[in-house]
Order: sequence, then structure tokens, then C-alpha cells
Amino acid sequence: MTDTAEPIGERGSYWNEYYSKTRSAPLNPSHFAVFVHGEQTGSPFIVDIGCGSGRDTLFFASHGHATVGIDGSSAAIDFCRDQASQMDNPAQFEV
Repeated sequence: MTDTAEPIGERGSYWNEYYSKTRSAPLNPSHFAVFVHGEQTGSPFIVDIGCGSGRDTLFFASHGHATVGIDGSSAAIDFCRDQASQMDNPAQFEV
């Protein structure tokens, strides 16, 4: 089997350009995030890998969960950090 996946750096440059031009993104959580939140008890630590616009990471943080979102795009992470700065329980974001 041949691995045809692009290196993360190449995809990161695409998403950096996308988030540099687009300062808006869907902020409603995914159906999966809503499901996971409904199944959680307590306040677990949640890591969102490939967080993109941060919509799920921010959703979990808004419900009291300690969260960190990770993405390969520094522009996406900048967008997420801007959104998180307006929250009482901000999520952390890392490239």
C-alpha cells in the first residue's frame, strides 16, 4: 500500500492562506462534539487535534472543560486565540 498523504507542511500552507483571508468560520459545534459533551461526566481535559476554526474546542471550554486545540496552521490558531480571548474559560491553542 502506498501512502499518498501530503506532508503536514504542505497542507498547513493551504490552511494558513485560507485562515489569513477568511476571518470567519462556523462557530457552532459539530454534532459529534455535542454528543461527546452529553456523554461526559465531570470536567475532563479534552485535546482537539486538527481543531481548525476551534469551534469544538471553544464549545468544550464554554461548558467548563479544560481544553487544548492543536492545528498545523498558525493562522487558524491565531483565529482560535482571538475567539478564546473573549471567553471566561478560554481554551488553549497550539500549532
